[in-house]
Order: sequence, then C-alpha cells, then structure tokens
Amino acid sequence: MGEKRTIKSINPATGELLNEVEAMSKKDIRSTVSAAQEASQSWGALPVKTRCDYIKRVGEILSIDAGEIAETIHLEVGKPVTEALICEISLITDFLYYLSVKAPGILADRRVPIHLAGVMKEAKMVYQPLGVVTIISPWNFPFFLSMGNIIYPLLAGDTVLYKPSSQTTLTGKKIEQLFKKADLPEGVFNLIICPGSLAGQELVKPPVKHVVFTGSTEAGREVALRAAEHFIPVDLELGGKDAALVFDDVDIDFAASGIVYGAMLNCGQICASIERCYVQENIFDEFVDKVVNKVKALKVGTAENRKNYDIGPLVSEEQLQIVKEQVDDAIAQGAKALAGGKQIDGPGYFFQPTVLVDVKQDMRIMQDETFGPVLPIMAFHDEEEAIKLANDSRYGLTASVWTNDKRRYEEVARRLEAGGISQFDHMFTGSFIELPWQGVKESGMGYTHTLEGLRKFTFGKPLLADRQPYLGKLTRPYWYPYSSILAKSVHTGSDFLASLTKTKTRLCK
Repeated sequence: MGEKRTIKSINPATGELLNEVEAMSKKDIRSTVSAAQEASQSWGALPVKTRCDYIKRVGEILSIDAGEIAETIHLEVGKPVTEALICEISLITDFLYYLSVKAPGILADRRVPIHLAGVMKEAKMVYQPLGVVTIISPWNFPFFLSMGNIIYPLLAGDTVLYKPSSQTTLTGKKIEQLFKKADLPEGVFNLIICPGSLAGQELVKPPVKHVVFTGSTEAGREVALRAAEHFIPVDLELGGKDAALVFDDVDIDFAASGIVYGAMLNCGQICASIERCYVQENIFDEFVDKVVNKVKALKVGTAENRKNYDIGPLVSEEQLQIVKEQVDDAIAQGAKALAGGKQIDGPGYFFQPTVLVDVKQDMRIMQDETFGPVLPIMAFHDEEEAIKLANDSRYGLTASVWTNDKRRYEEVARRLEAGGISQFDHMFTGSFIELPWQGVKESGMGYTHTLEGLRKFTFGKPLLADRQPYLGKLTRPYWYPYSSILAKSVHTGSDFLASLTKTKTRLCK
C-alpha cells in the first residue's frame, strides 16, 4: 500500500493552510466512474423538464448560499468578495434559470424537411444523452468556470465527473453541497479530488463520452492526446495573451479605465486578461499617463487590508515567480515600469499592479502568458500595424477594439485572430450565454456556452420513416436486381432532379 496523498488549499493572501483533504485513489475514482455510468441510465431517462426542475432548485439554493460561497472563493483565490459575487455567482444564477427554461425546447425532437424523396419519407432528429461527461476546471474562476460547464451535460441527461483544481477544493466542496441540497439522485453529480495527472489517466477514457477541460495549454494538449486515443470529443479552453487595440477617436479617460479593469481583474489571473495593449501613437502619451494614475490608485488587498480592496494576491508562490521573471526580463531588455514592477513585502503572494512601456514585440512579456497584474503598452501607427501586432501571437482567445467608428471596429474585428471580439469592453463575450466561449490557435479548440451547446452533450440521431404505412410494403425500384433499364431511368431522373434544383435556386433568389 502506498502512502496516502493529501490535497492542500492555501490562502494566497497569508500563505496559511485553509483545507487539507485526502486525495482519491485510483480505486476510488474507478468506483465513482462506475456509479456515474450506472446513474446515467435513470437520469437520462427522465423527462427534460424534470431535470430542469432539479437545476432550478440548485439556483434557488445558490441564492441563499451566495454569500458563503463568495467568502470561500475570496479565501481560496484571493479575489474581493464583491468580485466573486459579480463575476462568478450572479452570472451562474442567470445561467441556471435561463438554461432551465430553454432546455426543453432545444432538446425536443426536431422535424427535418428533406427535399429528396420528401413525398415518401419524413425525418426528425432526436437528442439522446451521451452518458458520462468529465469536467476539469481551473482555480482562477473556480465557481463560474465549473458551474458554467457542469449545468449543460446535467440538463442534457448526462452524469458528471467534476474535477476541480487542487488549489480550490473548498469551492469544489461548495459546488457538491449545492447539488446535494437539491437532492440530485446518487451518482448524477460526482466530485473527484485528486492530482491532475491521475485525472488525466482515469477521467479521459471510456466510459466517459465527452471531456471539457479549462486550464493551461500544456495540460490541455495532454488531455487532447489522451482523449484522441479513445476517440472522445474534447472542448479545450486554454491559455491566452489577449490584445486590446486603442484608436485615437476614443474618449481617452474612458478607454484607460476599461483597459485597466480588463488587465487587472482577478489580479490579471484570467486567460482572457488584457496582456498586450496597443495604442495609436498620437494619443499614446496621454493614454499612458491616465492608465498609470488609475493603476497607482488601485488598492491592493494585503494582509493588513482585506476588507476594502481592488486587487488581491497571486494564487501561489509559483505564479508569483513567473510574473517576477517576466517583468524583470522586460526591464533588463529596456522596458520601463511606470507603475509597480515589484513583489510586495510581507505574507502572501502579492505583486504590485504594473504598467510597462518601451516594450518590444519579441519580449517574453509580449509573447508568453503572464497571468498577473501587468499591463505592457506599445504604440502603433495605423490599422494595418495594429492588426499585425495583435495577431503576432501563438494564442487567440479574445481581443478588444476601442474605437468610436463602428465601421473601423467591424473591419478590424473581422481580421483579428481571436475567438471573440468586444468593443469598449474586454473578455465580455463569456458573460453572455448565447455566445460561444472559444479560442483559436493555442488558446483551444471546440467551444462552451450557447443555447445550442446543450445538444453537443447529446447524440443527435436521425430517424427516417415512411410517410404512409402502405409505402413500406412496396418494393423499392433501386433494390436488386440491377438492369440496364434501371440505369437509364436513374440517369434520366438525375438530369431531371438537377434541372429542378436549378429552377428552385433561381426562384429562391
């Protein structure tokens, strides 16, 4: 028998131990997977409306427990309670109710008109649950990114294996409590607490039918390779190095406020944070001055100031070192820190909110994901240069274009290599359930969210039937035996169908 491994949750503001739980063994995980597979039969057989009622109940319980959950997020991740309520809990409350209302219509059988043999045949699509779905979630938005992915397969009739980050096991437990209080049947929702390597081995293979992974590009690549061995579909939401483009027709103070928020939210620990800011050269100096003043005014929530603050700590010593190394490397190559630039002394993993100028496109700070409160700013001359700089990245999660000119916004946005583009806001597409959350290049594959996203957790099966029962008793002319008469008839019929299709096309125009 090997030594039992524990998973520790650390308060990043103080370095103190918050929680320590025993990691599940391989045997424990396999037992849980079997329970999920068994429960999938009865859960998937329930009417969609019944499953929706369960999820609505989760929403009602969340409204009661919101404050307690926000406090847990605050302790584990370091973000302000207000930020947890706004960016995590309120959005999920909306998701729970809205999806519960829409799911019955989206998952209902759907008639499909067919143009060929439509007189004889009728078709429809039916949406059957897949079975077991794995959700692997990160620590930076431990509630929103988890619940936002868990809801979909549950409504679709699948059972869920949910693996939270090892750094946010307390939040994972809170999510488990929500579903227990809602009285979901045993085995429908299953919390898996284990190291990431074990999750990759045990949760990305049959009987699992779909995997949703949110995390680093490196870990996502391993999950994709593992899933490919078993032909399991995956959705990967991975790293980012998001660009914001600021043009000279904007209100500079307004744009500066929005850019600072997009760069510093959650201490910059968002895959879709603004990590590169490109500003038109004729407003560069004024824009930078305003950004620096706004960043210097931000309140950092150190151990002495944990009630009223804007920016919390980085999540770990490891993440703090990554940020320090990138900033130090940029400064060593000639960049200037006009605000911040250093670790904050004292307990916890705090780094000063930082603004860098005189950066170059080939610096690590402009190429590698930082995941910290750092905003590097470069000047550009015109639209072409701005687009070229923004697209010069192996990542492509989201981007933003700050201009009052709607034509310019749309033309630039269409050419940016990113999964979603916002005007006068950043990373905002993830807040709207109707829009896909997705990345291109090394930022991921597949998508999450959208109303139609419910169907991806089902198997869409076409059913083709005869319109009239007696037609089923007629011998089909295309059956055996073949003959020259049949060949000539098919040839003539094909020409007729082609001409008919051309006529219909002209009429449609």
